[in-house]
Amino acid sequence: MVTLASRVHYLVGIGCTLGSIPFASYLLIKRQLPVFMGVRFYGGGLDAILVSNWVRLVITAANILVGYWLAQALKIGGILRFLLFPISMFFALGYAAPGPIVAHPIMAVRIVLAWGQLT
Repeated sequence: MVTLASRVHYLVGIGCTLGSIPFASYLLIKRQLPVFMGVRFYGGGLDAILVSNWVRLVITAANILVGYWLAQALKIGGILRFLLFPISMFFALGYAAPGPIVAHPIMAVRIVLAWGQLT
């Protein structure tokens, strides 16, 4: 269970972090929100979106650290996951991202189930 929780955190941390970098770079360079198939991403408010994207980038990158600590079976990884959980859910709900809305609670439950295996 700990190994699975670790791998999921690595996957989410690396995937979301790498996915956020091109978006943030586009915002910094173009100073406008991207348009895909005629739909403008996130409506308006470029500066607020840029700041929130960088904060979210730090939060998702922290999942890599959680994954590393869980791979070592360290409770600090679980503690950090629980500290990140409300912030992660805030961004997931704010961005209306269905994947993270489902993934974050599942990741937290996996840690609860594996808690006894952590040192």
